[in-house]
Order: sequence, then structure tokens, then C-alpha cells
Amino acid sequence: MPIARGQSCCRQHLQAIVGKITTMQIREFRPTDLGADLEAVVALFTASVRGLAGSAYADQQLQAWAPDPPDLEHWRRKIASQNLLLAEQAGELVGMIGYEQDGHVDVLFTHPDHARQGIAAQLHAEAERRLAEQGVHELFTESSEVARPFFERQGYQMERREIVAVRGVELHRYRMRRKATI
Repeated sequence: MPIARGQSCCRQHLQAIVGKITTMQIREFRPTDLGADLEAVVALFTASVRGLAGSAYADQQLQAWAPDPPDLEHWRRKIASQNLLLAEQAGELVGMIGYEQDGHVDVLFTHPDHARQGIAAQLHAEAERRLAEQGVHELFTESSEVARPFFERQGYQMERREIVAVRGVELHRYRMRRKATI
């Protein structure tokens, strides 16, 4: 079949893009990862908050939420209390989700350079699948302003807007819930 005028250029461009796509791997965070991986997790969180939430939160709120320097001990405790899945592309951490056995989705962040590429949706689907295997039929979260549309697209309903104090600074978030679909 002949190529229509202009189509070969588009096809070449598409092939160049596809050639750059690397496969994303999702893996569990392991207790032995508390060295370099812990620092990578915290760096991802900080980059995500600072790079994606600036339009919805003031600088003082961002600093309270993702302090510099980060509180690594806080993250050690947080990670120890939940299941954490990491998304990696070409050895680079590009996203993470933390969830608890009761269906609580505690953290879900992607690196700003990889935002809106389906990484969060894939992480969420994998966490939901694992929770369903454990008999969990309902998921809930406390979403930021920026993440709220993502959770709504996943079928979550807002229960209420909350104001919480983080390091003495008030932040708003949304308590959201949905039935598991798996």
C-alpha cells in the first residue's frame, strides 16, 4: 500500500519515539533496600511534591510537606509499616505506591519527568491486584489537590475535604474511597 504524502515523516517520528521507550518494571521495596533505595524513594517524593504540587500549594506548605533536608527516619518508619511498590525504567526510579493491608493507599508519587505517562495507573492497578488477592474489597486514600483528579479517574469518590497540620503548617487534602474493581 502506498504511503500517503506526509505519512512517512510521521511514521519515522513514531518509530524514533517507540525506540526510546523502555519497559517499566514494578518491584517490591525490600528491607535490604534501606540504603540507596531509601534515598531514591525520598528524592522521588521530594521531586514529585516540589515539581507537581506547586500550582496548588504555597511554598511554605511544600517545604512542610517535603522538607529539605528530608526526614529519613520518618521514611524508614513509614516504609516499615506498609507495602511499597517501586516503578523503574532503565534502572531509574520513576514512581512508587505505598499501601496497607486494610486497603489504605498511603503514598502514590511519580517523578515529574515521568508524570502523566500511565505510571501511577499501573502502580495503582498492581497494588489493587495484590490487595484483592488478600480479600480487600475497598480502597481509601487521603489525596492532595493535585492527585485528586487521578484518584477520581480510578473511581474514587470524595468523602470530605480535610485540613491537616504538617510540621506546624496547614495543608488541605481529600479523604476518598472506592470499591475494588478486581
